[in-house]
Amino acid sequence: MDNCIIYDWLTFSLPDFSLQETLAFLNLPDTIQWDEGLGSRLFYAERRAFSGISIHSTSDLDSRRLNAGCCVEMSGQGCRAYETYSGKSMSDLISRVRSAGLSVSRVDVAYDDFQGLIDIQHMAAQAREFHFTSRLQARKIVDESQFSDIEVAGLTVSHGSKSSRIYIRCYDKRVERNAMNIFPHWVRLEIQLRDENAVNFLDNPDFLGFKFSGVLKNYLLYRDPVKTDTNKRRWPVSRWWSNLLDDIDAISIASKKDLDYNRDRFDDFVFDHMHNVIKTGVLLYGPVEFLRRVFGFSEDMPTKYKRLLSEYAVADPAELQRFFDLMQGDLNETEGN
Repeated sequence: MDNCIIYDWLTFSLPDFSLQETLAFLNLPDTIQWDEGLGSRLFYAERRAFSGISIHSTSDLDSRRLNAGCCVEMSGQGCRAYETYSGKSMSDLISRVRSAGLSVSRVDVAYDDFQGLIDIQHMAAQAREFHFTSRLQARKIVDESQFSDIEVAGLTVSHGSKSSRIYIRCYDKRVERNAMNIFPHWVRLEIQLRDENAVNFLDNPDFLGFKFSGVLKNYLLYRDPVKTDTNKRRWPVSRWWSNLLDDIDAISIASKKDLDYNRDRFDDFVFDHMHNVIKTGVLLYGPVEFLRRVFGFSEDMPTKYKRLLSEYAVADPAELQRFFDLMQGDLNETEGN
């Protein structure tokens, strides 16, 4: 799998928009079933949510008490859900947001390394020894291992503060997703930008990879120590960090909807949006013939479905085939009588 960069969080406000105008702006299907009447932590009156997408709103426009208008907040899952259900990319949405003059308060951009450019253990070792130069004062290393006799897992290295205008974090994504047996290597390096930093990043016309690499070069450089030189800024940049920046710099943009596909999203799509299609097929052909036709296709499954089956599958395809053969035999015997 190729390394890639994605937008992984977006928060923007629509102060003069009603709830219906906000829904129209997002252009999501009317069939989406929102969870309504939820509390808002952003000082709006209420919130509705769907698959990581939250719309905070206030019908009472008394801005002395509450924020007026609406605010849209998309987590990483929400960004992928937006791309899936709208058919548009996050870049398309961001372009519309900025063209409409809407205010962006947060954007996260994530680089996913599948090819081993980032050794999280080595990165943590350098961070512990302060073998880096950074404009961000805070440095934190978190080891979430639960057992002392296994290899370190859940390692996270961060620079800056989550509440500041820029925050850089690197961690093993396989541990977070419990996907150690699926991906040989998956380390995520992400940059969280707030307020004017977020706006300046989005309004920069350069390719996404070039902008991401530029932020890292400006705020954080890992370096190899030189014992005879006490000035860290004269230390050479570590080879692995240079290789990483070069790889990021070469990426224009990516949208990997499949990567975060999980059973909740599958259930939502099948049971909430496709149930009438499936119900019609079963009633039209009968359950056995319907399933036989579904399993009769021989083309290779997309990667996202293979990954889902490797984690959750409870049925053996061979057992299903025996079931089809048995049921077909029973049907033939019934017709013969």
